[in-house]
Amino acid sequence: MESALAAADELLRKVPLIDGHNDLAWAVRINGHLGVADLDRLQPSLQTDLVRLHSGRVGGQFWSVYVPCRFKGSDAIAATIEQIEFVHRMIEHYPNRLSLATGAKQVEDAFAAGRVASLLGAEGGHCIGESLEILRAFYRLGVRYLTLTHNENTSWAESATDVAIGGLRPFGYEVISEMNLLGMLVDLAHTSRSTALASIRASRAPAVITHSSCRSLVDHPRNVDDETLRARLAANFETLEHFARGWQAYAAERHPAMARFITTAPNARPSWRARPPSARPSRARRTSARRP
Repeated sequence: MESALAAADELLRKVPLIDGHNDLAWAVRINGHLGVADLDRLQPSLQTDLVRLHSGRVGGQFWSVYVPCRFKGSDAIAATIEQIEFVHRMIEHYPNRLSLATGAKQVEDAFAAGRVASLLGAEGGHCIGESLEILRAFYRLGVRYLTLTHNENTSWAESATDVAIGGLRPFGYEVISEMNLLGMLVDLAHTSRSTALASIRASRAPAVITHSSCRSLVDHPRNVDDETLRARLAANFETLEHFARGWQAYAAERHPAMARFITTAPNARPSWRARPPSARPSRARRTSARRP
C-alpha cells in the first residue's frame, strides 16, 4: 500500500488532478459564519478548505457557482453572479494558492507554479433565465461549463429527478449551439436519460458528466445508465465519478462489498482541456446543434 501511495503521489506531482465539481461557494453562503478569509485552515463544518485541497494533491478545481432551483428568473441570475463574485474574491485573496483558469494553458501554468487552477462551472440551466445573452455574460465572467438542469426541469431541459417533459426542447438546442460556439462545456449531470442522449447527439464538441455515478451499480435516477455511457464513449465524452458523502453512503448501503473502496476514494477526477480561442468557430461559421 505504501508503495502504491508513493507512486500516486509522484504521479500527482507531474499531472494535474482536476476535480469537476465543488460546492464550496454555496456551503460558505449558507454557513453564515465563514468567509473567504477563513478557508486557509481546516474547517470541520465544510467538506473543502485549502488545507485539504493541498493535502489531497488537487491540481485544478471547478468551483460550482450553484444556486437552488427555488431561485427563479432575475433572482437566479443575480444569485449566480454573487456566487461568481465569491469565487473571484477567493482566488484574489489567496494568490499564492489559487489561480484563475479559463483555458488549458492557464491550468498548466497554475499547476507548474504550485497553485490550484481555479475554474468556474454553473449548475442548473435555471441560472441563465432563458437568455443566451446571460449565458454569454457568464462566459465572460469565467464560467466554463453549464449543467443543463439541477433537481428540477427547466422549460427547455428535463431533469433526472422531475417529471418527464420530453427531454431537450428547442431552446435547449440553442443553448447547446451557443455553448459550442463559446467553448463552454455541456455538463449532463442531473439531466434525464432523454436529455443526456439528445444533448450527446446535438453537441458538436465533447461534453462532460461532472458528478454522477453508474446506474447499473446503484439504481438511482441521478446516475448514468449503460446506454448513455455507451453513447458518451462513442462521442469521446468524460464522466467524472461522484464522491459526495451522501452518495457514498447510498452506494455503500446497497453494495456493502464496495464500501471500503467508496469511502477511501479520492475527491478528484480526470483533467479537462478547453479549446483555445483560435479553435472556436467564428460566428460567421456557426452551425446549429444537431437535432433529431
